[in-house]
Amino acid sequence: MMPISVPTSVPTTGPTEPTTGPANPTTVSTVPTTVPTEPTTVRMEHTTVPMEPTPVSTVPIKQPTLIQYIRSPRAETYFTQDGTREWIPYCAEDKKPREGMVFKTLEKAIEFYKNYALICGFDVRSSTVYKNSKGIICQKYYVCSREGILESEGNYDEKGKRRRRRNSKRVGCKARIIWNVNNEDGEYKVTKFFEPHNHCLASPTSMPYLRSSRKMTVVHKNFVNNNTRMNIGPTKSFRLFKENVGSYDNVGATMKDFMKFHRDLKEHIKGDDAKMLIENFIRKRDVFNGFYSDYTLDEENHDLHLFWADATRHKNYSLFGEMISFDCTYESNTYSMVLAPFTGVDHHRSCITFGVGLLSKEDAQSFEWMFRTFLNAKGNCEPRYLIKDQDPAMKVPINEVFVTTRHRLCLWHIMKKVPEKVGPELKQDADFLMLLNACVWDMEQESEEFEATWNSLMVQYNLVRMRSQVRLGGILRTTSRSESENIFFNNFTNPHVTLVEFYMRFESAMDAQRHKQDKLNTDSIHSVPQFITPLPLEKHAAEVYTRKMFYTTTKIGKGTCPNMPNRPPLDRSLSQRSL
Repeated sequence: MMPISVPTSVPTTGPTEPTTGPANPTTVSTVPTTVPTEPTTVRMEHTTVPMEPTPVSTVPIKQPTLIQYIRSPRAETYFTQDGTREWIPYCAEDKKPREGMVFKTLEKAIEFYKNYALICGFDVRSSTVYKNSKGIICQKYYVCSREGILESEGNYDEKGKRRRRRNSKRVGCKARIIWNVNNEDGEYKVTKFFEPHNHCLASPTSMPYLRSSRKMTVVHKNFVNNNTRMNIGPTKSFRLFKENVGSYDNVGATMKDFMKFHRDLKEHIKGDDAKMLIENFIRKRDVFNGFYSDYTLDEENHDLHLFWADATRHKNYSLFGEMISFDCTYESNTYSMVLAPFTGVDHHRSCITFGVGLLSKEDAQSFEWMFRTFLNAKGNCEPRYLIKDQDPAMKVPINEVFVTTRHRLCLWHIMKKVPEKVGPELKQDADFLMLLNACVWDMEQESEEFEATWNSLMVQYNLVRMRSQVRLGGILRTTSRSESENIFFNNFTNPHVTLVEFYMRFESAMDAQRHKQDKLNTDSIHSVPQFITPLPLEKHAAEVYTRKMFYTTTKIGKGTCPNMPNRPPLDRSLSQRSL
């Protein structure tokens, strides 16, 4: 360490602004402050000259030079005569590079310098590299991340559009290290190490924002990926991760890192999106018994149609597949492909999915392929009823594929088109439309009440009733089940996801649907409902029906049997004596 000459009017500690020297430049006082024994850098006429440790009084300079020395929490700061500063970071000698140090490999040399930068509070980046004729790196540069100057491109581009305002961290820092290879043993030697920086180093509060302090580990990536299945984006994932670890300092990455990882993942998938999904289906068919999938492409490989169903969906179809609702009006991914689920109702009166497809087009050819693929997956077992909307593209394929199935139109779509079918006069009659809607949509009225109201409406407005011998399906009268499924899927996905992302989110939705069904099954088996009569018939119904169907049946039974005996009050004393 060597003594440094400083002006007597400048304090030796704490940050200060550059000041002018004393009137007599030769009058200085020596402060016995210790300085590292490394080569000292003295700036003279904008030229940096490395020199051996020598007393300042013996340094040959052309003009008086004022150097101000200050101690900061992380570095030693020097002020030069032109007002510039240089920061030399504090670091243990065994962690600091030195000229002449030898490393067995270049990777170990780079790792050593990165650890030094992390301790001192600055980032580094790779720079110039030289290779020989054999492709071996013979010289490698690593510089401070704030090296260089970013030239301004102006506020407007060539088309006159205003550019996005961007901040630059480049300040022309000269801190760097150079390694040269030893041709004899292949080791790398530090041939140049320039330590001073022309910018302040990161404070303890700024350390978490250094690039070297941030890293998206496997834990971070899995967390973002798992949240993606629940339709949780990277921004919310970052906040949830912060809550799990306690504070932002413990996250180990920034919100921007989470967003970049999610963006890079989508870009990686987008190139081979359909290929990755199809390969996943092929692997599942080989591993899981009962998994069925099929796809088709047009001649130009543009229009893709997909269908898949697992063993659980096949089992549900064999149990509850008599009535199906089919509606494909929901765009599910970034390619504007529509989701085509085959939806039914289980014994809990909850929606259940028998199979699902993705269509690039909603034309007759696409629907025909989808319906034939569905029947092939279900062993050519047709449903008894199929309810759909009034899409004209479905009419011909359904009649050709589902031969024995009774096709029904959605009641909501029928009522929507009633004004077009009854003529111009009744179309404008508000009273008629009000009475018609009250008759059709009253779910509480009995069949006799409906018949009486309907006949009265026909007579009042001189309408002719259509005679039909075809049985109607009472459980499904509208495609609201399919629309309800679309809303359910909307909680897990959005129109901006890739096919792979959509499949992952769809399977999460199916897991939630099956979890709900398992919970309802458990409640029906391991619970006893509240009886309203002492009849053994009601007790037997509680044993064979699910809770939802039991309460629905008892409500209907009580309404049709007004003289049904009520359950007598429980005699507590008798129960206690019997016990």
